Amino acid sequence: MSKSRRRIVVLLLVAIALLAVAPAALAVVDAVAQGDVPAIQAPDNEPVEVTPSWTYRYLVPTFLVLGVLAVVGTVVQYFIKVVGKRYRVVQ
Repeated sequence: MSKSRRRIVVLLLVAIALLAVAPAALAVVDAVAQGDVPAIQAPDNEPVEVTPSWTYRYLVPTFLVLGVLAVVGTVVQYFIKVVGKRYRVVQ
């Protein structure tokens, strides 16, 4: 298939998709334009304040602290084992 044929096929598929979606989009616009009123008015519920669960309150900070301690411990261990052996004073 040449490039021009591929482009034509893609353009045809896009045109078909637009033609399939257009009636639904026009129906939505018509419904809004008519000013339809709902049969039942739903009351507005005020949002309820939700307290975070215990896992979020305790486990997340615990794992963050453990992660920071692991990184700090790894850095300290690296400097003790690797960098400390590099520079030795010979007497």
